Amino acid sequence: MKNLLLSILTYFANQILLSKKPEIVAITGSAGKTTAKEAIYSTLKSSRQWKDKVFSNYGNLNTEFGIPLSIAIIKVKPPNKLTWIFVLSYYVIKSILILVGLIKYPRILILEMATDKPNDLKYLTSYIHPKIAIVTNIGPSHLERFVQIEAVIDEKTQVIKHLAPNGIVILNKQSNYYHKLIQYLPNDAKLILIDYPVEESYIGFTRLVGKYFRLNLSQIDSVLNKYSPPKGRLEIIKKNGLTIIDSSYNSNPLSLRVVLTKGRSLKMSQRPERYIGIIGDMKELGESVNQYHLDFKKILKKDFDILISVGEKSKLFEADYHFGKVQEAIPFILKLIQKNDMLLIKGSHSVHLEKIVQKLIK
Repeated sequence: MKNLLLSILTYFANQILLSKKPEIVAITGSAGKTTAKEAIYSTLKSSRQWKDKVFSNYGNLNTEFGIPLSIAIIKVKPPNKLTWIFVLSYYVIKSILILVGLIKYPRILILEMATDKPNDLKYLTSYIHPKIAIVTNIGPSHLERFVQIEAVIDEKTQVIKHLAPNGIVILNKQSNYYHKLIQYLPNDAKLILIDYPVEESYIGFTRLVGKYFRLNLSQIDSVLNKYSPPKGRLEIIKKNGLTIIDSSYNSNPLSLRVVLTKGRSLKMSQRPERYIGIIGDMKELGESVNQYHLDFKKILKKDFDILISVGEKSKLFEADYHFGKVQEAIPFILKLIQKNDMLLIKGSHSVHLEKIVQKLIK
């Protein structure tokens, strides 16, 4: 049944792309995909020339099942087993209306492309050929299924290998493994390198994509200056006398290093009374999961005045305070915090550290 569903989704998505021929900006990477996607989309959407001619994935419709819905310019929450039949019916009808020209189709698609198992991107790029491919960075993620980092690199190269003719690849010189990605550049492709701290790379990506679509730098920067990352993805919140770095949406070794770098910078400028780290497990790291957590033990203790860990493997951080579940941590944290504290909150999605953020800003 799952294969039949995927076949139907892929068929109509492919037909739409063949018929409408939008210019596609594909964004993949181990961290920072959504932030880059939203920054690029917001910038193009705010311009007169592209306001009604650009579309991007809604939410996290970024898999082999979600991307076809995005191609059919559908905005829904990821369907479950009960809602798929209704969503699929709507998808087929809307796809037909697009194909016969009864629905105006965007000129530009900004597609965040995620992968959590081998060959996900290979499958997607069998029919999606981006004009611009962005790989934000590469690091250990989903290693329960990929096993080794080399397999992650190979998967991410698919968006480069399957570019549209005369396509453009944008990479960040400050990201890991960018030099390996260059090896897969097609002969007719153009390579552009940016040189930004990883946590700010979305700025460089957005400037280049905006320039390609004929926006001037002042237009682009006016949007970027007001841009806030999506909820739970390195979002800076100032509420109730606290400064909160909310990166609770997900975590892996690369994204944790990125947010720690941002935290150090913010600590220098904000000078809080105390800097508190609330760090949860990093999931899906395979056989080396313990070592990946141990690698951060000294770093975390050095960075924070108070370190709180939540989950199972995060116990390896040897934090000042440890809680197995987020529900146990919340009452303690609410009693601990004081005015002018700065808190960094990060963990894998299944640890649900966003619940702490919700209580702090209530």
